[in-house]
Amino acid sequence: IIFVFTKTLRKIPAPTRVKGFAWRLAHKKLQTKDNLLKRNIILGGSNSSCVFCNHHLESASHLLFECDFALEVGRRCYM
Repeated sequence: IIFVFTKTLRKIPAPTRVKGFAWRLAHKKLQTKDNLLKRNIILGGSNSSCVFCNHHLESASHLLFECDFALEVGRRCYM
């Protein structure tokens, strides 16, 4: 599935930054706090909650689909 996504991503007429973000998202390479914890870049004792809502662990899925603050920002951008 990732191979098909990567092949399709190359054909999409989008800016390189957008394609790079989508590639990192698909490969779970975004620098979110949950990934930094897994790689021991930040310690478990440090604040790993979402920088926007401060209620949940910061992950890509939380930031893009679950965080009320981030969703409200997205809604206002498309009004």
